[in-house]
Amino acid sequence: MTTLAIYKLWSFLQSLPLTASNERWLAERLLESANAKSVTTVKKQENAWANYQLSPEILKMTLKNRKQVSDAIDDSLYESLEEKYNFMFLL
Repeated sequence: MTTLAIYKLWSFLQSLPLTASNERWLAERLLESANAKSVTTVKKQENAWANYQLSPEILKMTLKNRKQVSDAIDDSLYESLEEKYNFMFLL
């Protein structure tokens, strides 16, 4: 629905002689519909990747890179701790 169409719909709804309870009822129906659509969209997005199989080459590269990054983080942490405690012993 275009912005103009939504604006016209909103103008039409405002022109109706709705009571507060009627407006509340309409709002609840719109929210229920929007929430149902949101849940459906999320489920579709989750399922889209569920059946996606990585090729063995990509999987191997991913695991190798993950290991390299993990090792680099460990080395960096070790070096920073080593510097910190060597500095403390020098004082």
